[in-house]
Amino acid sequence: MTKTTTAPSSYAQRLAKLKQQTQHYLKEVGDQWQTPPALFWGVFAKYGPFVLDLFTDGSNNKCPKFYTVEDNALTQDWTAELKGGKAYANPPYSRASIEDGNAVTGMRSIIKKTLIERDKGAKMVYVIKSATSEVWWPEDADHVCFIRGRISFDLPEWFKPADKKQEASSAGFACAIAVFDKEWQGERMGYINRDDLLRDGQIMLDMVEAAAQVKAPGDNQNRTQPIASAFSITFCVTRAWNDYLDSENSLSKELITANTAFDVESEFEAFANHCLLNGDSEQEVKQSLTQRIVELAANIRMTVEPQQNTQIDIEEQIARETEKDNQTKSVWPNEVFELVEKAFAAYPEKISNYRHRHLCERANELLLLQHKHSDVLTELNAMLDKCEPMGEVA
Repeated sequence: MTKTTTAPSSYAQRLAKLKQQTQHYLKEVGDQWQTPPALFWGVFAKYGPFVLDLFTDGSNNKCPKFYTVEDNALTQDWTAELKGGKAYANPPYSRASIEDGNAVTGMRSIIKKTLIERDKGAKMVYVIKSATSEVWWPEDADHVCFIRGRISFDLPEWFKPADKKQEASSAGFACAIAVFDKEWQGERMGYINRDDLLRDGQIMLDMVEAAAQVKAPGDNQNRTQPIASAFSITFCVTRAWNDYLDSENSLSKELITANTAFDVESEFEAFANHCLLNGDSEQEVKQSLTQRIVELAANIRMTVEPQQNTQIDIEEQIARETEKDNQTKSVWPNEVFELVEKAFAAYPEKISNYRHRHLCERANELLLLQHKHSDVLTELNAMLDKCEPMGEVA
């Protein structure tokens, strides 16, 4: 891994000193709260695979390649390091600081660097606070997915509680997933339920652990056969699915797995492990798995024709709607716009750009807190009811 070497910043020195302490307090953790494993793998399943973790303390990295605070990611060439892959980050939020002319911390500096690397061709996915009013909020992100439900983060492994009161709070805070990828073709904004994200992440975790415990056929002695890197196996399987699903007229993953007699994921993991151990590259394994998916899909088209036709119709309709949405590049998710439009439909004389924006912000906040659509609409109507008609506003 190629890195630009610089003298450790005072920020890095303070962290090194903190890690060496014999006891810690929650207020000292600062930037070092860690991404929960299930959350990371949930994001990995939806937006990965990832090959580089941009901001780590040197021991909490989620990817094989990573930058430490000593490396100062803001001085590195992410695009060259990624080589077409994707980077993950749970960025630090500490106050901005500059040393020797280089930014060390600060979300504004991080977002600025991110947009520069994005324009060079790099692809990054961040888990960030859902703080749309902050000056650093990434208005220019190619996709933002708000997570419904608060997220609690983990204490670092080096944390040694000074007393029983130093336990992580379960309250957490609202988060969003920000995608920086100039080739992004999906919707601009969206939502995902926290529990769905964590569930998918746990499935990925279980898959990785299962791949690390592959039993040799007929072995009753609890001995295991040699296995390849669990990360490489997961990378090949995930990338194969992504490549197939990005192709024209693809069937959904759910339709393929539901109409296949065997456990598709387990077979793919075992196949990937076998090929990697025999010297095949990740690219070769991925291509073989993609071709296998194509074959399974072809069989389903022949044996489940009515369901297949319905599925394609639905997916083509979704594709057309997505393309239409991309042309407008909405600032808010469709759910927000629909609720606000319904509210204004009852008060057409009170429409203004300012009120529209204010209602969108409020609707988004309530949806993130998992309020029902009917409750959100009731509050929006109440807000408009208190407003004067535009013709009467002085």
